[in-house]
Amino acid sequence: MGRADVRSLILKNCNYYEEATKFAEKWMKRCNFEIAVLKVEMSQYPMASSIIKFLPCCKDLRIAADDLDAFRWWLQKVPEQLDSLQLLTHEQERNTLTLPGDFVGLPQIMTVPSLYFWCRAAFSDEQFLELKAKSMSFNAVNITDNGINQFLKVFQDSFVKVILIFRIGSMEKEFLDSVELCYGVGGKQINLY
Repeated sequence: MGRADVRSLILKNCNYYEEATKFAEKWMKRCNFEIAVLKVEMSQYPMASSIIKFLPCCKDLRIAADDLDAFRWWLQKVPEQLDSLQLLTHEQERNTLTLPGDFVGLPQIMTVPSLYFWCRAAFSDEQFLELKAKSMSFNAVNITDNGINQFLKVFQDSFVKVILIFRIGSMEKEFLDSVELCYGVGGKQINLY
């Protein structure tokens, strides 16, 4: 059997996800898992065989997955204080996967300055008002018009960018007036979909 034959046998019998994970985790281990930025866009990450215990220096986390367990697993691997957090789903899960209130209440989410979710998030009004994010984007499920009004009144000087995707049909005039008031403040951006 020649060298080319051996390669083709290896490639045919290879689990690419697992091999890619082993390769990446081997390099993470060599640097003591002290990486500042982690971006993983993989369905069905092989969590059971992972050697990652904790990523102590991770400050920027971007995870694309298709279930809540994967997001939760990754958040358990990073410190409570991040600089940026992005949780993304695949297009077909975007409108069906909802991050529940207990999940969005995790410290990694509540304290991060930059927050981006490509899915639905069930923040309560109270959780929304307690967010430390200066820039945020998510599909709002439970936030009421009153909660958004309160946010705009309290935080109009501190946020930089807010993108909320939710139902607009029931907005009251007071809410729309608040948006106009804040929209003109230098460098601020509010997008409502």
